[in-house]
Amino acid sequence: MRRWLSVLLAAALVAPAAALAHILPTPGLVRAGETARLTLFVPNEREGVAMTALSVTVPPGTLLLAAEPPPGWTAGSSGREATWRGSLPPANGADFTLKLKAPDTPGPLELEAVQRFADGGSVPWTVRVTVGPAAGSPRMRLGRAVVTAVVGLVAIAAGLLLVRRRRA
Repeated sequence: MRRWLSVLLAAALVAPAAALAHILPTPGLVRAGETARLTLFVPNEREGVAMTALSVTVPPGTLLLAAEPPPGWTAGSSGREATWRGSLPPANGADFTLKLKAPDTPGPLELEAVQRFADGGSVPWTVRVTVGPAAGSPRMRLGRAVVTAVVGLVAIAAGLLLVRRRRA
């Protein structure tokens, strides 16, 4: 029974990551308030059907500045949406590039993408990117946090040893 629960738990943890992995952004981190170039690797996973268009919409607070097409494609952008048109055969992938101004606040950034196909079908995707602190923001002091954590663990271990000795 425990073995099955372990397998189900592992599958539940892996499945969401696999579902999000179809359109891969590079880089996965952009700085708050800065202009960034974001490349989306988009595979055509449809059997026997060419991908003919891709559209990406950025959320409010994010400004889409330009869309650059891969070879053989055309691109257009306006404010919050970029659209590419061309043809991508099945089992192939292409890089679609956006130039955007990231939101001023760090946190998750979700782009909504839609692949369109020659048979009239479409597939929506959510592309997740992280917006990190702007350059020049105060740095995190992880060294102090690690030292504090180690000292706390040592104090807890020492307390547990004292309690154990007193009982014995």
